Amino acid sequence: MPTAKITAFDAKKLPSPLHLKSWREDWAASGGTWEAPVINNNTATYSVTGRTVLQVEDVVDPTINTYNDTHPGNDYLSVVVT
Repeated sequence: MPTAKITAFDAKKLPSPLHLKSWREDWAASGGTWEAPVINNNTATYSVTGRTVLQVEDVVDPTINTYNDTHPGNDYLSVVVT
């Protein structure tokens, strides 16, 4: 089961729960079952079933790249899919 871990500079820089929910709904449209994110300080971790690591990367990376393009500086997010 792949996981996508999104990390922000600090907890205040993580997107809002509504924003994270919207992303999850968009990503789920590509297939698989995307669990609600587990929020821990400055990270949001999504567990996904029914998709490979590469498929999850292909869906999540463009979203995070777009977010980073419009949120420069310490609003930057990183993502690791394992």
